[in-house]
Amino acid sequence: MDGLAPGGSFSVGGFIQKQAEEALQKFGAELESIDPESTQDRWRYRPMGVTYSEHWSKLGTDQMEKDLLRGGITFLVHGGQCELLIPDDVKQRLVVKDDYFKKKL
Repeated sequence: MDGLAPGGSFSVGGFIQKQAEEALQKFGAELESIDPESTQDRWRYRPMGVTYSEHWSKLGTDQMEKDLLRGGITFLVHGGQCELLIPDDVKQRLVVKDDYFKKKL
């Protein structure tokens, strides 16, 4: 769609723009034809069996840093003042999702 925007690679008009618009309409129709009830979520909830405190005690501060960054949790220090920023959707961000496309051994 960005390519059809002014200045995009397909916005020059003519044959290329027409083909891009037709392809976009085709993909849109395919998307609309998918029944949401027939699709399955590729993510499954699998509890770790430990708390984050236990997890970090075992794996250390490097893992803690990765988890907190993935969760969007930041700690700002400026001018002698500190501020802890926790996003509203932190629980969803902290969910570990297996790579669906990763080759299973």
